[in-house]
Amino acid sequence: DMTVIRHTTSFYDIDAIIAAVKKDMIKFNTPEGALKIENLYYDPETEELVWKIEEK
Repeated sequence: DMTVIRHTTSFYDIDAIIAAVKKDMIKFNTPEGALKIENLYYDPETEELVWKIEEK
């Protein structure tokens, strides 16, 4: 099960990524470590961090 996440940020901030991913884990009710994060990139056009999470 693959979910694409878009997180608006004006700069590439690792703490913002971690916080957003943890929020996603809570939202999807998934224990930490049970997600695989793929294709993390920054989209300068929309100023968003984009990544995919896959439940293991």
